[in-house]
Amino acid sequence: MAVSSYEILRDEPAVKFEKVHNDEKLISPKKLAAVKLKTNKMEKKACRCDSRDLSRPVNLDPGYIEPSKLVLASTKNFSHRIYIGKKNLAEVTLVYNKGKWTFFEYTFPPTTGKSGITAFSAR
Repeated sequence: MAVSSYEILRDEPAVKFEKVHNDEKLISPKKLAAVKLKTNKMEKKACRCDSRDLSRPVNLDPGYIEPSKLVLASTKNFSHRIYIGKKNLAEVTLVYNKGKWTFFEYTFPPTTGKSGITAFSAR
């Protein structure tokens, strides 16, 4: 399953709106770098359309989910991320073990919260 998480950021007051979108279209993990390039273009387009003076009004992080993990792509390098090609990196963001999702100290808050983990749980 393709997964794309995003945040819409607002200037006044400093509120973040978070949403996780699960796309029913299956993708191969080897296509993640190409998908991240497309979402980067979408982010740039959103910046041009946004009337507020925000450097990044929309954050799109595509990924994929397997029975044991959620993987998200990023353009920012850090010690736990691996290069996947096309100037993009990826990380295991959540791990599914013993019937529950667990996260790491580096997992971003939108994914660790109840709404984030619930979005990746079986329905």
